[in-house]
Amino acid sequence: MTTRPGDSPSPPPDQSAISIEGDLLFARILGSVGIAETQRMIDMGEQLFARHGYILILMDAKHSKGMTPEARKLNAERIKRVVLRRAAP
Repeated sequence: MTTRPGDSPSPPPDQSAISIEGDLLFARILGSVGIAETQRMIDMGEQLFARHGYILILMDAKHSKGMTPEARKLNAERIKRVVLRRAAP
């Protein structure tokens, strides 16, 4: 996979990481996903969409413990906004 200036370097293997690599949002989750990580993924996804017109996500959640209630709420609210924006005439 090639990277461009501004793309994130490869993250250390022993910690959670969220990065953009070309047109790909990559997330490796260890433990629980909190509101900060969720907001970061949303922001990075919006950057990708603005740059490419689409979002590709590759997530390794093998060692994830799920999302905190606050993170789930933020994610649900974001999904509703996107769906309503696309459904509006």
